[in-house]
Amino acid sequence: MSNTVTRQPRSFETDYPRIRRNRKDVLGLAETSNIECINLLQDCQKLARKGFRVTQQGPEHWIIRGNKPLPEIHCYSESEVHRFTVNNG
Repeated sequence: MSNTVTRQPRSFETDYPRIRRNRKDVLGLAETSNIECINLLQDCQKLARKGFRVTQQGPEHWIIRGNKPLPEIHCYSESEVHRFTVNNG
């Protein structure tokens, strides 16, 4: 006779969607859902007004910096720059 009891999962353990993110995308900038029309120039201007500098390091690679050396945000598409702009607006 076995006394094994199987535990039923609680609602908070099953009711949320599982989100799988890359460890390098800790800010969630690579998420592409709900992205409206992107205008990189306008995004860079908005960030500049908020004290950020945006420099393009190569094709599809931008670095966003504040007025201090860190943090340094690396974006690898225009949509990531846009998402950062929207999240910090």
